[in-house]
Amino acid sequence: MAIEVKSHVKKKNVEYHVKRLEQIKRYPPAQYQGRKVVGGIAGLMIDRDAKDLADELGIYVLEQSGDAVRLAERPEWFKAWEW
Repeated sequence: MAIEVKSHVKKKNVEYHVKRLEQIKRYPPAQYQGRKVVGGIAGLMIDRDAKDLADELGIYVLEQSGDAVRLAERPEWFKAWEW
């Protein structure tokens, strides 16, 4: 899993992370060759439009929950993309 971590996640961060995931797929480092990669984005604050876009693009969202991090609720139709 390739995770982008930001203190404040915005829509542009999700879009940029998808571009990087596509680069990993196109030019995989040796340790990723022959493997599937899923994407995730984590942050202390996550804009609603960023979370919605991540859901649409099949990227997991990790959010702060007290002193821990948890996987954000996903819509029923969510399916993680594999790069």
